[in-house]
Order: sequence, then C-alpha cells, then structure tokens
Amino acid sequence: MSLLARYPFAMSVGVIGPTRGFLGDGMAQTLDREDGESFELDLGRSATYAAWGCASCALYDYLYYVRIAPRVWPTYAAGVFSRSNVFKAVALDALVLMPLVYFPALYLYKDAVLAGKPAHDALRRYEAEAVVQNGVGLGFWLPINFFMFALVKPELRVPFTSAASLGYAGILSWVSEALCLSPVDRRLARRSTRAAQ
Repeated sequence: MSLLARYPFAMSVGVIGPTRGFLGDGMAQTLDREDGESFELDLGRSATYAAWGCASCALYDYLYYVRIAPRVWPTYAAGVFSRSNVFKAVALDALVLMPLVYFPALYLYKDAVLAGKPAHDALRRYEAEAVVQNGVGLGFWLPINFFMFALVKPELRVPFTSAASLGYAGILSWVSEALCLSPVDRRLARRSTRAAQ
C-alpha cells in the first residue's frame, strides 16, 4: 500500500494492470475449455492480455479514475459529500467512455492487433455486438462504480477496479462466447441445457 501511495502510476501500470490482464485471461482460458478437456495455460495469450491490462490501466483506469474524475467531479466538494459529482463521474464512464472508448479499443486489440484482422472488421463486429456487451457492462459496472466513486479513495481506485474486473473477465468471456454462436448453435445449446436439467 505504501508503494501504491508513493508511486501510483508505476504500480498501476507496472504491477496491477499486467497482473489483472494475466489473471483475467487465465480465468477466461479455464472457462473456454470444453468439459473434460485437460487445461494447459497458453502463456503467450496471457502475456498479450497482461499487455492489454497495462495499456488499459494507463490510458483508462488511471487516467480517468485517479486523475480526471477526482479533479473535475470530486467526491467531496467543500468538505461535503457530492452525490451529483459521483453520479456525473459514473455517467460519463458508463455512457461515454465504456461504449465509445473501452469496448472499441478492446475489439481493436483482440481482432486487429492479436488476430491480424482489418480494423474496420473489428469495429463492425463491435457494432453488431455493442448492445449486448454494453448492457452486460452496465449491469456489472454501474453498482461497482457508484461504490468506487463514492467510497474508494482515488489512489486506491485502480486496485479496486482491477479486483472487480477479474469477475468481469469471466462474465465477458461467457458473453463473448455466447455472441460467437450462430442462432442454430444457440438453439442447440439451449436444448442440450434443458435436456441436462
């Protein structure tokens, strides 16, 4: 904690972000395997998501949660808790940054950088999946971000959101897998689920 307090940017970008990316991808890999399939961690894939965690911590979490939001909309204004500032910080994150910055960047990273697909294909895929991805993102992040902006000190927001994002990595993996299924595959998956019950 003392290192985080003294070197918030270096700790966020050099330790917390890569750890979050690596662990989140490791969780996603375990969720992605078929039943009964043995698990072997793809270290190369996890390293690429550690790099993603580093970049998203620097350019999104640290920049907005630690630097911009506390200056523009401080939780306490003139020593008094400001609900309206918390609401504004959450609203900008949920309604602007997540749908217009975070998700497009994630799709570009996954499809264009890692898979080598054209950038316009990545953005088209995001456009097709945006309603579902953002709906799930809002459902998960709205309560967490209200809590964070209201109660978590700015210097602790990156570790807080990083811990929460590990849970979100599992949800995002599940949603992304469901979005990849064709309508026929979805019907078959629902039938097999019902038959198993």
